[in-house]
Amino acid sequence: MIDQGNSIGLFVQYNGVACQWGYPSSGDAFSYGHSAISSANAKAVKSRLTADGYFARSALGGELFCLPPEQSVMGEESCFLFVGPEWFYSNVESELEMIVSQARAG
Repeated sequence: MIDQGNSIGLFVQYNGVACQWGYPSSGDAFSYGHSAISSANAKAVKSRLTADGYFARSALGGELFCLPPEQSVMGEESCFLFVGPEWFYSNVESELEMIVSQARAG
């Protein structure tokens, strides 16, 4: 299911993946996304994220956009990482390094 107004849906539109995984009968879910992204699309998404209240900083060899903690939904983080011609998403910032390494491992 893709929410057309949500940046996470763009991962699928750009021929990537957007997934959510969790243990059955638990309230915990892990979300992630990955796809290639053109420079023009990256610029547009970054502008959209900034307008939505995300803040940017350098991290993990790229540019990381995260919502401030006070804007989190149900205590979840929301972070997008742009590295070269790729971008990544996680609702757990500390998992982004693993997502990047797994995506590159194939």
